[in-house]
Amino acid sequence: MEPLPPSANINEGTYLVTVKKKNILMVSNCPTEQRKRITHIMDSVMGLNIKPHLAIIAVRGLEKLKDYSTAKELENYGKCIYETKIWRIPSNQYSLTEEWNKRVSYITAITLHNI
Repeated sequence: MEPLPPSANINEGTYLVTVKKKNILMVSNCPTEQRKRITHIMDSVMGLNIKPHLAIIAVRGLEKLKDYSTAKELENYGKCIYETKIWRIPSNQYSLTEEWNKRVSYITAITLHNI
């Protein structure tokens, strides 16, 4: 897993993972938190001559910034294969919880199945 280079003009929390020679774009800080549209992020990645085969993108259920519609913008790049609503895990050590392990395992399985 590698963060995208600063020249991409993308904030922290956006990574590129290569699995089985397939590029997976991971946007863990949702675009509204980055104050960048997903279109800007995708265009910046493709400007680096990287074409994601799959993307895992965090999206706020209620996008608070005017004219943001990440899910709608993503329709220009492909189809959604999995969408879920999640809630905060009430723990300072959330990554040690069973709920976290289930979430990661499920996303990993879906990703491997689709590449």
